[in-house]
Amino acid sequence: MKLVASIVALLSVSAMAAAPSTTAAARPTADLVVAFDTLQAEKAMDGELWKRIQTDKKKAQKRSRDKSPFKTEGRDIVGTVNVSFISFSPFRFVADGLLGVSGGKGSSIKEDAAVLADMAKDSGYEVTKSGDKKAPVYTFDMKAVPDDDGDEELPVSGAVLTVLDDSQARFTARWGIESDDAQKLEQSAADTVTTNTTPPLAAALAATPLSSSALGLVGNAERLAELPLGANEEQKALKELLVQLKTFALVFRAEGADLRIGANLVFKSEETAAVRRAEFVHDCEQLRTEMVVRGGRMLRTITAGGEGRSLKVDAAIDIRSAWSYLGRFENPGRRRKKKSLRK
Repeated sequence: MKLVASIVALLSVSAMAAAPSTTAAARPTADLVVAFDTLQAEKAMDGELWKRIQTDKKKAQKRSRDKSPFKTEGRDIVGTVNVSFISFSPFRFVADGLLGVSGGKGSSIKEDAAVLADMAKDSGYEVTKSGDKKAPVYTFDMKAVPDDDGDEELPVSGAVLTVLDDSQARFTARWGIESDDAQKLEQSAADTVTTNTTPPLAAALAATPLSSSALGLVGNAERLAELPLGANEEQKALKELLVQLKTFALVFRAEGADLRIGANLVFKSEETAAVRRAEFVHDCEQLRTEMVVRGGRMLRTITAGGEGRSLKVDAAIDIRSAWSYLGRFENPGRRRKKKSLRK
């Protein structure tokens, strides 16, 4: 878990300089594409608001006992991750993508890769280093870990991280799949692109502005509809929606003092899309009315529309109000000082 937490920390660093674009690595044969750019918020957000958030983050980091092993000061990261799900029960997937880092004095992605390799060793992975000094390649491999009863507690997993230069690295990863099987799946995906078969996410990726967003997700709803959802009413509603959809796209980007959220849902039929559009328009109007009555300022605007098989939703969230709201959970209140035992 420490390895996962540290990777998340690396993907959450703040920014000071332009990072290379990685969205060209988006794979239309994937089931889910995730693109992120930590620099977009700094470039597009209101300057004073950005400074306030960075100040609050630094205070939170000082209070935290967990220190990142990566050099994150003044650095930015951009990346694109493609995920293909092999099965949901058991949960198995392969992923690939491209990462780019920038900013920071004397820092490079080669140093990050070396730190990650050491952490992987501590977590039980077998790590092999190849390539050369300028472009090292790290191969991570872990066999299945049985529990006390001999059953599989953790499945086989692994990854390959290839450093391209000081600012970019390519990776592949697998969970629940042997290395040879993962390579066959990658070759199959490549063959699909070269044939006349249209990849499932081709149209959705072409219509989604990933390169200008802080976070973007594009998914093959027909594949994700196979998720074992149904534990509660919310999951059942999501399952019902996924079954009706062909693809979906969500984008988040900063714009002044607002966080803009856009969604484009493509249904399998125009009839279903028309029904859903009417529902969303009604729900948006009702939500906007309720927010006005309650005096809420977090949700600035929300609209729904579209045509044909498409449903488009656009919303604007007040970042200042949202950040203040999140701050309540991070620091709910100071503890009272204990009385001294000395007299």
